[in-house]
Amino acid sequence: MRKLFALAVVASLALASPAAAQVTLDFNTGGNTCSSYTFGGFNFSGPFCVGSWSNNPVSSNGTAGLIYGYGSMTMTQSLGNPFKLNSLDAGISWYSGQTSAQINYTLDLFGGGQATGSFTIGQGLSTYNFGQTITQATFTGLTDGYVAMDDVVVDSNVVPEPSSFILVAAGLAAFGAMSRRGRNRA
Repeated sequence: MRKLFALAVVASLALASPAAAQVTLDFNTGGNTCSSYTFGGFNFSGPFCVGSWSNNPVSSNGTAGLIYGYGSMTMTQSLGNPFKLNSLDAGISWYSGQTSAQINYTLDLFGGGQATGSFTIGQGLSTYNFGQTITQATFTGLTDGYVAMDDVVVDSNVVPEPSSFILVAAGLAAFGAMSRRGRNRA
């Protein structure tokens, strides 16, 4: 009976895990705004212009891309929830004479702490992988032009909703009551 109970606990916890909600933010709806831009449930903000440009000359994949200029850009989920930043495509856009630039990033980790690092972008999009569950990402670098980003891949459902835990607890309580009732009959 104990083995069956342990199996039920493990199964219920597995079922309570959030379903992967991987989304690719491709910025296919244009619209340049200065200082902030919202797309796909995520906010992108910076001290200069941040927006989606359909005529982005660096986006060789044929779709619009997110651009930010002259300094930094911060990414958060619109509701303030944590999310997993899997990867993104980035490259130098226009108004820059540079052929490559270093982009520094700071990831505010879910649960506390930060992860920092850098990657080098060139003229043309390249994919950069992260795989971190975070509350915010900040990118800095390329102070004399625009950085283009596209195909930002995120998992937005990384923390189970409280109702999932309530459902698991109710199921375990019912299972415990049934097993106790069966023991009392014997």
